[in-house]
Amino acid sequence: MQLKQMVLLIHRVYFEPKISMDNFNFGGSMRHLGSGPRSLIAALIAFSALVGTAVHAADSCPNGQRHATLAGDIEMQCGVTTCLEMDPGLDLNMKGFTVTCLCPTGCGTAVRFSEAGHVVSNGRLDGAQTGTGRFSIGISGAERVLEMEIWGAETGIIGTEVTKIVGNSITACDTCIDVRITSHLTAGARSNYIEPASTGDAIGIRARCASTAGATGCRIDQNFIQNYGIGILGEDEGSNPRPLRYTRNFLGRGLTPSAVPFQIPSWHSGGMVDNLVPGCDWPLAPVSIP
Repeated sequence: MQLKQMVLLIHRVYFEPKISMDNFNFGGSMRHLGSGPRSLIAALIAFSALVGTAVHAADSCPNGQRHATLAGDIEMQCGVTTCLEMDPGLDLNMKGFTVTCLCPTGCGTAVRFSEAGHVVSNGRLDGAQTGTGRFSIGISGAERVLEMEIWGAETGIIGTEVTKIVGNSITACDTCIDVRITSHLTAGARSNYIEPASTGDAIGIRARCASTAGATGCRIDQNFIQNYGIGILGEDEGSNPRPLRYTRNFLGRGLTPSAVPFQIPSWHSGGMVDNLVPGCDWPLAPVSIP
């Protein structure tokens, strides 16, 4: 798996735009985009040549052992509620290994943190193999999720004390990211590739900014989302809400003509900056809710 290369490539070409898209034929619908956004698309095209998967002998889930240390790939069978249940105080670097759901009726949670403040990174959760079920949840309770590939989960990433969801690939999910972001000073949800499941109401990112965050709000930046029912669903928290800021997100074609790229409170609209919804077979335009 080469997610690190993908993340570095996206950031390099997006912030130092040198790749020209002039020779690509998009029927003229994208030629008005700046060199930075076009370079982001070029990076995502280039990423398709980078992804590979190593082969390792697979172990079973630790089955009730709260301390989880990966030494190889893991297979999650039927009847296991949580595969990797992390002890308090532990982060998880998966070192490129994979947790695979092998239960035809679906698996439980792949990785769960029982306390806030921890990171999971550099691994793959596979819930979409032919003839097997998906995870109910890919990752639950992490503060930071970095360079993970999640393929096949009802909910890809869920958390209420989140600061960074960065550089992940999340696909074949009903809701790919469902988070409460707690700080205006961190990356929030940034530079993720998101492609939900093939159901009309599938959500790319569902997010809210904690009422305890700074008044400037929390960030949803530079994500690539396609094949969605709702691309980004922004919500408020409590009686003293903080806004979400949406910057340079690329929303490709939705699943149906009624797909909604942005469904957000109307007062968040001031935080919409340089988001791209290119021309498709049917019109897609940002909408807001009161």
